[in-house]
Amino acid sequence: MLGFIKRNMEFVILFLLTAGISTFLAINSSFVITAYNEFSLNQQILGFSGTLFGLLLTAYAIMFGLIPIINKELAETRALEMVNKSFLISIMFSIIIIVQSFVIYFIQDNVKIFLIHIQLGLLTSLILMSFLLVIYLYLLFKIQKTK
Repeated sequence: MLGFIKRNMEFVILFLLTAGISTFLAINSSFVITAYNEFSLNQQILGFSGTLFGLLLTAYAIMFGLIPIINKELAETRALEMVNKSFLISIMFSIIIIVQSFVIYFIQDNVKIFLIHIQLGLLTSLILMSFLLVIYLYLLFKIQKTK
């Protein structure tokens, strides 16, 4: 499992999954837009991404606080760099989704459809990146425990 992470293949798989899901949503565009408007998904996406943003910032602060007690060998590996990079990407996606949710309220319909698809693609990436962060943190603490 660690060899897989050393080659950065997880980001390629994450991109391919996001592209596949986004393509599926784009093919079914009329259904997606109807469901988005009917169930007022913009408010739910705003609440979800705002909550996830707060959780990510909290987890990042806790992780930053744990750095002094991590073994020197583990601190010098790429594991912490990958966790840091994943947190950065996830937090940036959350901020973009939050800003985009507010922008969608004030724009016209022809641009709104394009932004809705971008928002759903970013949300898919954010959810997949959150799962990746959980795996990273699990492996990081498993390595820490064994050393």
